Amino acid sequence: MSFVTRGMWSMLVGAAGAGLLAGCANEAFTAPGGAGGSGGEGGAGGAASELVASSSSAASTSTTAAATSSTSTGASATSFTVVAVDQHDTAIVNVPVVVHDDHGVPGNAAYTNVSGTVTVEVPGGGSVSVFLDPNDPTATAEWVTVQSPPDGATVRVHGISTEPPAPFAPTTYKVVAQGAPANSSFRFWSHCDLSGPSASISAILTNAECTELPAESFVVGAYDASDTLVAWGTAGAPTSPGALFDLVVILSQTTFDEVAVQSGDLPAGTLLAQATWTGLDSPSDQASRGGSVVAPSFSANLRVANLPVDRRLVITALLDPASYLIYEEVQQAFPPTLWLTASATKRPTGLTAVWDNIARPTMSWATTGGDDGQMVQTSLSWSTGGAPFRWTAFVPLDGTTTVTLPLAPIEQTPFIPSANTTFTAASVKIRDRAGEDYASLLDEPLLAVGDRAFDAVHYLDLSP
Repeated sequence: MSFVTRGMWSMLVGAAGAGLLAGCANEAFTAPGGAGGSGGEGGAGGAASELVASSSSAASTSTTAAATSSTSTGASATSFTVVAVDQHDTAIVNVPVVVHDDHGVPGNAAYTNVSGTVTVEVPGGGSVSVFLDPNDPTATAEWVTVQSPPDGATVRVHGISTEPPAPFAPTTYKVVAQGAPANSSFRFWSHCDLSGPSASISAILTNAECTELPAESFVVGAYDASDTLVAWGTAGAPTSPGALFDLVVILSQTTFDEVAVQSGDLPAGTLLAQATWTGLDSPSDQASRGGSVVAPSFSANLRVANLPVDRRLVITALLDPASYLIYEEVQQAFPPTLWLTASATKRPTGLTAVWDNIARPTMSWATTGGDDGQMVQTSLSWSTGGAPFRWTAFVPLDGTTTVTLPLAPIEQTPFIPSANTTFTAASVKIRDRAGEDYASLLDEPLLAVGDRAFDAVHYLDLSP
């Protein structure tokens, strides 16, 4: 759940981090579709067929495998729920959900119902895999695995719907700023559109990304030569599909909220840092400051319009060409000075990915830093025959530093890496959120007012 914008990444990358940030933005691997069963090169087909035959045998004895796993690990079986939704938060039906024993051997699949939900029983030490196939060779197929799911927990997984969107006619707004100081530059915001910075006093905005709203609101800011907010104003307008509205915003407001971000414990060698302060779920302005840092210190003075909105502060630090740290905090009102303490969070390092067994690649890492954190999230991306895949695994932060791709059942052969697979990227993320644990983080709770979170990420570019 990172909130780093493309603009922030552009700031962070510089000359040193371009390759890292291109990969971090995707946090992906590209996973292959199985080549053996449906033909293709003989060698690749043989390898895939051997794996699938083994998986099929395991599936036919899944009940026995689960019982054996519970006994061998000494852990009790758990009840675990999967919720599958698309990019519009609409339920995805008939998504296969497979339970593995503690050796990664799969059992029979269950499928999500009309509400996108299914509950399964997981043997002690076992895991659950969800296979999200977008049925589009250009879209990434997602394989999500949850290791040792807590009893009664829920994981929310996200797929992509390839259904064409319903036709719509957005409302268009020509927004004109008036009353700004001379030589200002301007930024324009609405609920779901933005424009600027620009020397132009006008901008064209639409509600194309949020046509469900009955009305639209706008914030316009004027900035001086140092990119500091010096005046702002707001206005509202109705929505009417296909209509064009002319709107004038008077920039007469000169009251501001300000915060000074300070950090004194960034890891040695940190290259860049940036702080961004923006409104949450409301039209509002945004302030960003950052650049090169001399670790361990970082400071940024931020100014935004004095609007009655909850705000999110995001601080992103590029620790080295392969690691970054993201801090997020949501508040109704921030203190004049915010001290960032980064050293308490455990951070991943030394990530490796090996695929001596092409069908079951393994990722390993070490940790450094403090002791705080609740969950590890790994990602491995690959492509097979040009089709992109990504395997994401969630594991508790309990000392585990290795994950291995589980065996897939025969029905999911296209997801299995094979001889014509190209691995492209890997990442490992340690998540640290105050007041949460492994079970609650699996359900992707949104940050609420008063919440704070750290994500520490290590990235590996595997491109040939």
